[in-house]
Amino acid sequence: MAHDFWGVADIATINNRNLADIDGITDLLQDAPVLARMNATTASNGKKHQYKVRNGAPVVTFRNVNQGKEHSKGSYRIVEADLEYLDPSTQVDVAEAALWKGGSAAFVADNNMDHLREGFATTERQFFYGEGGADANDATGFKGLADAFGTLANSNVLDGGGAGASLSSVWAIRTTPDHKNCSVVLGNEGNITVSNPVKQQVKEEGSEKTYWAWCTEIGAWISVAVGSKWSVFRLANVANLNDNMLGAMFSKMKGGKPTFLAMTMDVQEQLRQSRTATNERGAPAPTPMDFQGVDIVTTNQLRDDETAVA
Repeated sequence: MAHDFWGVADIATINNRNLADIDGITDLLQDAPVLARMNATTASNGKKHQYKVRNGAPVVTFRNVNQGKEHSKGSYRIVEADLEYLDPSTQVDVAEAALWKGGSAAFVADNNMDHLREGFATTERQFFYGEGGADANDATGFKGLADAFGTLANSNVLDGGGAGASLSSVWAIRTTPDHKNCSVVLGNEGNITVSNPVKQQVKEEGSEKTYWAWCTEIGAWISVAVGSKWSVFRLANVANLNDNMLGAMFSKMKGGKPTFLAMTMDVQEQLRQSRTATNERGAPAPTPMDFQGVDIVTTNQLRDDETAVA
C-alpha cells in the first residue's frame, strides 16, 4: 500500500494556488524525486521552526488489578531550524522574449518554470549536502542532512568501506504525516512567491550599460526538520553496494523501516550487479526497485564523487 501524507506538492503554493492543482507540477518536481516523496509542514514562527526531536520512547508495562505502576515519559529535546531564502528570480531581455513564436509572455512564463524546476532541484541538493562540510551545496542555504550526519562517529552513519574518488551515499529516510520524522519545512505559510513580470532597465553584468528586461521575482523560505534520532540513516563511502550493506543499515533502525531509500542510479546499478553475481542461474538480475519492501528512489541530486566520510 502506498504511503499517503501531505507532501511538498500539497503544502506548497504559488501565489496562494496549491501546487498539486497547477498543470505541470509533476514536471516541476521531476528533478527532485526525493523532495516529491517528502512530508512537508509550514514553519512555526516566521523564518524559524521549532520542533521536538524524540530521543527515547516511554516505558509501558502491564499491571495487576489494584496495584500501582511506575509512570515514565519519552525523552525529547527542542530543536530550532533556520529557514533560508531560495531565490530563483529571473530576468529576460525583452528583445529575446519578443522573438518567441508564442509571444513574450509565453517565453517569460516558460523561463520562470525552468527556474522553478531548478529551484526544486537545488533544494533537494541542499537537503542532502547542506551548507557546511567538504561536499556542501550552498553556504547560504539551510542546514542539510550531511551537516548532521557527516561523520562515522554518528551512530546513524555506517561505513560502506569504499575508497577513492568515486564514492556515494545511500540515505534511509523515514517521513510521516505526524511530522515526527523527517519533513521539509516551508515558510510564509508554504507560499512560493512569483510576481507578475515587470519591464525594467537592468545593468549588463560587469558594466554600467543597461538594457530592458522582463523581471520576475520568485522566492521561498525553506528548511528541513529531522524529528527523531531514528528518522535518518546514512550508508556512506559506497563504491560497491550490496544487500549485506543495506541489511546491516536496516538492523540499526530501531524506529522501524524507512519510508524510502535514496541513491544515485550508479549505486542502484551496483546493487543490481551484486545480485547478478550471486544469482545461481548467472542470469542478469533485474534493476532493484526496493529492498525489503522499501522503495528505492534514484536522484541526480546525490553525487557519485563524494568526499570520504571519516
